[in-house]
Amino acid sequence: MASTEGADPIQCEHIAVGLARLDAAGAICTVNARLAEWLECSPADLQGSALVDCIAPEQRPSLADALQRSATSEVTLSVDMLAPAAPEGASLSCTLTLVPDDDGRVVTVQRRPGGDSAAQVYEQTFTANTAPKLLINPADGRIVDANPAAVSFYGYSADTLKGMYIHDINTLSAEDVRVEMQRARSEERRYFRFRHRIQGGEIREVEVYSGPVVLDGTTYLYSIVHDVSEARRYERELEFYGGVFRRLPVGVYRNTPGPEGRLVWLNPAMVALFEAESEAQLRATPVQDLYRDPGAREAFSRDLEMHGRVVGRELDLQTLRGRAFRARVTAYRSHDEDGEPVFDGVIEDVTEVRAAEAFQNHLLASLAEGVFGLDRYGRYTFLNPAACRLLGFKSEAEALGRDAHSTNHHSLVGGEPYPKEACPILRVLEAGQSDEPWDDYFVRTDGSHFPVSVFAAPTFDAAGRVDGVVVSFQDQTARTEREVQLTKATAHLPGAIYQYHLYPDGRHAFPFVSDGIRRVFGLSPGLVQDSADAAFATVHADDRPRIQASIEESARSMEPWRVRFRVRHPLRGTIWVEGRATPEARADGGIVWHGVMIDITEQVAMEDALRERGRELAAAQRIAHVGSWVWEIHEDRTRWSDEVYRIFGLRRGEQEANYAGFLHAVHPEDRRDVAKTVGAALESGDYDIHFRILRPDGQERVVHARGTVEGDDNGKPRRLMGTVQDVTERRALEENQRRLVGILEHTPDVVAMHGPAGDMQFLNAAGRRLFGLPPMTGEPWTPENGWNTWGLPPETRSVESAVQRFHPPWAAERIVNEAAPIAMRDGVWEGETAILDGQGREIPASQVIIVRRDDQGEIRQVSTILRDLSQRKAVEEALRESEARFRQLAGSVNEVFWLQDEDRDPVRESGLRADLGAKP
Repeated sequence: MASTEGADPIQCEHIAVGLARLDAAGAICTVNARLAEWLECSPADLQGSALVDCIAPEQRPSLADALQRSATSEVTLSVDMLAPAAPEGASLSCTLTLVPDDDGRVVTVQRRPGGDSAAQVYEQTFTANTAPKLLINPADGRIVDANPAAVSFYGYSADTLKGMYIHDINTLSAEDVRVEMQRARSEERRYFRFRHRIQGGEIREVEVYSGPVVLDGTTYLYSIVHDVSEARRYERELEFYGGVFRRLPVGVYRNTPGPEGRLVWLNPAMVALFEAESEAQLRATPVQDLYRDPGAREAFSRDLEMHGRVVGRELDLQTLRGRAFRARVTAYRSHDEDGEPVFDGVIEDVTEVRAAEAFQNHLLASLAEGVFGLDRYGRYTFLNPAACRLLGFKSEAEALGRDAHSTNHHSLVGGEPYPKEACPILRVLEAGQSDEPWDDYFVRTDGSHFPVSVFAAPTFDAAGRVDGVVVSFQDQTARTEREVQLTKATAHLPGAIYQYHLYPDGRHAFPFVSDGIRRVFGLSPGLVQDSADAAFATVHADDRPRIQASIEESARSMEPWRVRFRVRHPLRGTIWVEGRATPEARADGGIVWHGVMIDITEQVAMEDALRERGRELAAAQRIAHVGSWVWEIHEDRTRWSDEVYRIFGLRRGEQEANYAGFLHAVHPEDRRDVAKTVGAALESGDYDIHFRILRPDGQERVVHARGTVEGDDNGKPRRLMGTVQDVTERRALEENQRRLVGILEHTPDVVAMHGPAGDMQFLNAAGRRLFGLPPMTGEPWTPENGWNTWGLPPETRSVESAVQRFHPPWAAERIVNEAAPIAMRDGVWEGETAILDGQGREIPASQVIIVRRDDQGEIRQVSTILRDLSQRKAVEEALRESEARFRQLAGSVNEVFWLQDEDRDPVRESGLRADLGAKP
């Protein structure tokens, strides 16, 4: 029962039961008129009296016990009452219900008519009560009785509940339930938190108030059950949202408005963002002190007051240490619990983002190659300065909005029109898929043509639709001129320049080879342009397997090919030849090597004479081309190994052997970072940085320098020593890897890759969209962290579970039982299967499974490519329906229809053969 403090006095006077309020000592504070009327006295006769003095002496011990137990739970007992200040008043046989209250007890008095029994009291206090109540035998936990409210809560019938034990609905073990019942029986505890199982298996969280009662001489546990499941759920949700609030990487806050406004709520990210020593320090700082520009703060506050919100506005803020940063702020005007206005908002540090954008713009402006963008209609959207210069535009504004094809790609070198349908750039825009780089010609604004090497990649809007294309191109005029000069120069080389083409069907040829092949193989170029068999026939028999293996390895790894071998020259006898080439994959699956073969017979002879020295040199070269260096800090003197000089393209004595000389060799744009890192190393003791160097010949290289500081006897830095390694080629390979991953990311086909352990390492954007997975955050692959698997479901941790997750059962069975074994055996399998999209719909697909192994035969990667065949299947079905209708039409008319097969032979419908007198 709730407290009646503050209730309507008129209402209390007219209710049908007596009411009294006790203080903490058990004295009557107030009573209603109903109770005074029953005792035939005035309310003043009862006020101030102890309740125990109003009870028959023999009943006072029971009342004292009830008052003690009612401190934590509701207690009911039957007594006889009499007003001690009005002995002439009436005696009242009644039932008291004592309910705990903040200041004492609230007592409900119900009069017992003559002949009233304990059963009637039980009916009023237990059966008719709206709270679920159970009467439990503490000896064995059997449920003796359950009121209708309990029947409704637990979902069982009354008879079923009375046939159950309390541990049937309590999730605790029977032994744990027995221990808790003993505590309740001995009144060691009266309040419990349990989890009860209702009909159907659902678990509900409950609070139970339980204590002993004696009925007909038997002690039972009288338990009142309160369902608190929703309250517990709200508590857990509050804890969850509180955790999210604390862990958010962006600042979340609430502040009071005005010049002296302060932060009243903030998450830990705010403390870190503003470099505060504590949350209290940030709370004590006026919000206006966090702005660098007071005018910007006033405008922000004014707009917030006027419109109620400001979304995504960028502002210049400052930390408590005075460091400036660029922030994106979203804020809303709200009110606190007292109705006072407050501002709630989110702050995100976008300093690095804006710096990256500025760097990107600077990079585009500094690129020597042209870069431009087109919208979905093929019109210019941006051009970098190099593109404007190469295409002949005076400024970017002159080109923006113009149709690119009709402006700079409209004709071939010979003057013939260049059809739009043949334009590779527009083809990329239409297909939404990048193509391999190609050679082409662009037209300047003055009408002149110039050769270019072009690469184009589509761009996509937020919905994944193609909204444009980015094109990069390089002027190849100088290259074309060099090729002409190279052709003239090849006649003077001691060898041959060539292209070696390995076709997908196994054929091989030298489509281009210089006349130097006569010196190497004793053959004319015409003998090997269609087939390379004649050239390989001249190779020494012992060297042929090694050459074949090296070609296969280069084709597999796409690494440069380099090998020495012997040739039986028809005129010169056995000679030594060295071949060098770089492989290039072709769209048809073939590979072309661009390289040179040189007669090294004399070189091999010298190498034989100097073999021992050659071994030493080879050993030195195997030290990863790493040079060592020392900087004597106090003397400002540096010592470099020969390898360091080689990496920097210098000779000893060409520069000052000190720190300034070292910085002079560093690329000007990297000198500040290098100097900063060196300064930090003198404090931390370690030095590790990648930077660019600029050789005297103008060549730019990337190096990785690592070092450590050695201190003197006083602990001060004495020397910095370490190593430096040329990593230019490695960085180039990493960039190629990023470009390849970028192509896979933008292909419309689904591409997935699994690692050696079977876990999915990569699923491109098309796959994530089709399967209803969240888009990837961050880069798909980086050299530092490898593959980005964010957002992939747990089923992708193995090939088998991924197949079951993304394919319908029949397709998964085919892949597991047919496709996978063939791919494991042959390295590739191709066929038609089906996939399940994000909504569970089955989509027919063309699938390729590729298994790549290392040199030891161990699986390195399993890849699969899926292409949606829905449209093709629909077309095939439409064709079948059209053919059926045609045959039906042909059979229903008297004319003779003739068809031609693929050899242009006439074919008649079988239904017409009888009319023609022909046999079917």
